[in-house]
Amino acid sequence: MNNMKIAHIVKLTDNDGDLQFKLVDQDTWNWIIMENSGIPEPTKRIIFSNFFTGKIVSRWEDKLCPDSIRERIKTKYLENYDSFDGVFITYGSWDNDRALLAPPLEDNYDLFCRDYSRTIDIINMIENAKAKGYNVEFEHEYVGLMY
Repeated sequence: MNNMKIAHIVKLTDNDGDLQFKLVDQDTWNWIIMENSGIPEPTKRIIFSNFFTGKIVSRWEDKLCPDSIRERIKTKYLENYDSFDGVFITYGSWDNDRALLAPPLEDNYDLFCRDYSRTIDIINMIENAKAKGYNVEFEHEYVGLMY
């Protein structure tokens, strides 16, 4: 029986050379790459009916965010803020918003999330994951923007 846990790579850049790498678990990966934006039906009508007027409703609560991930995001958010209103994403970049919000493996930002990393830091991050029983998936990685 294979008890190996899968980890996926998320790479975010700001197009000026700054990078963030993080490893995420399978559930978080599935949420990030989900093709369904979860945009509420009335919002779809508002977006398309007002597209040429510039009055676009472009932000909504991501009701497709699994509760377990929402709680992890909430816990991290409340370390710096007094209240948490939910997980919100935007029209046209919901997958990137999910990648930005996604908590790393085991919610360990020190081991599994690196900003402006040197290559050795990224290698160490992957080795840390392997030491904790994760098989790091290299075939697919999410590449998005830090904005």
